[in-house]
Amino acid sequence: MGEERLIILKLLEQGKITESEAEQLLDALGDMEYDQATQEASNTFNPSKVNLSKDKDNTYTKHENRESQSNAGKSRDFEEILESIGKRFETIGEQLEDKMDVFGEQFGKKMVNLGSIFAEKSINFAEKIIDVVDKAVDSDTFINVDLFGSNKCYEEIIEKKLSDIDQVSLQFEAYNGNISIVRWNEPMIKVTAYISAKEGKYDANKPILDLREDGNILCFYPKEIDGIGIKLKIMIPDQTYNLVKAQSKNGSITVENLNCNKLFLQTKNGSITLNHVETKEDTSCTTTNSKIIIENCKAQNLLAATKNGKIVIDNSSIKRIEGLTSNSKITIKDIEYNQLQSLSLKTTNSKIEVIGSLPKNAGVQFDASTTHGNINIGLPVVYVENIKNYSNHRVTARTPAFDTCETIAHIKAYTTNSTIYLF
Repeated sequence: MGEERLIILKLLEQGKITESEAEQLLDALGDMEYDQATQEASNTFNPSKVNLSKDKDNTYTKHENRESQSNAGKSRDFEEILESIGKRFETIGEQLEDKMDVFGEQFGKKMVNLGSIFAEKSINFAEKIIDVVDKAVDSDTFINVDLFGSNKCYEEIIEKKLSDIDQVSLQFEAYNGNISIVRWNEPMIKVTAYISAKEGKYDANKPILDLREDGNILCFYPKEIDGIGIKLKIMIPDQTYNLVKAQSKNGSITVENLNCNKLFLQTKNGSITLNHVETKEDTSCTTTNSKIIIENCKAQNLLAATKNGKIVIDNSSIKRIEGLTSNSKITIKDIEYNQLQSLSLKTTNSKIEVIGSLPKNAGVQFDASTTHGNINIGLPVVYVENIKNYSNHRVTARTPAFDTCETIAHIKAYTTNSTIYLF
């Protein structure tokens, strides 16, 4: 995990994290190293084969390996490093589930609350680590390409008038950088590419950002060059678009004040944030190792999928919602429940919260399940099924007068080692 430690120290040096946050990250990596080593020992049934000592020979061997692999280590893609951290969190989550199952079998009902509390504290700490990394990735700097040296910054701009194009579809692509899409009052699209590159990597006479036109489809994409990071600031006119698609890696995507039929956002190791976005059909937001935040939005269908990152949907009107994550919580707050038809939420090792007031004319059917946790429904309901034993709690229920309500919604919620709160 030498590369991960180097990243943490570099973030501290650049002032992107505090000393306390750096200490937490380093401690967490230390725990992972210890757990990995002890797991290897357990798997081989021979602890003597796992050398955790710091004797002279072992130190010399490690130093020799580092010398021979220093260039490879420095050139290792930041995406792989964050994915490695994400995979370790997933492994921890899976081990936690296994441990809670064993503990539940051994200690019965007493372990239900203890398992939930233990999982909640562990995942809360994991979320803090993800937030620290997330905050750094979401910043205006290119941490993933300037970790091992200072870069120079360049700028390219493409402008395109839209007055003569109907039902426009827009596609944007960046790498090792963020994408920001906002509305403005000019009749043209303005795409500003901020380029971070080491000296000699960028040639101003050979622009990286390009525009490809295919009928009413406009594609803004960069030429991919090793050691270069590109983030995009996109200003678009106030109109309704057929399709807006944005794709990046190792960077966040932020969209504000947008109207379109379909919206597809995809990144890795960066957050996705929507605010005041309205789509007439589908909205898809997918990332890994980071959060998804959706506020003040309207949509017919919404997919919010991540790993090791929280999902928050607040003050929005959406008919069908699917939220998928792992090792982090899902919060649904103050959405228009009289417009909701289906809400499907799934995570592991963390809680699910559905918060707000249910209109009198709206009926809800609940289908919820957890292990080593509880299901709390804050509304009067008629239980079809309410099964609770030492490790599992499953509920199927309906609000009163369900069959006579004007609008009906089906809410499904599944997690492990934590609690589900429904209203």
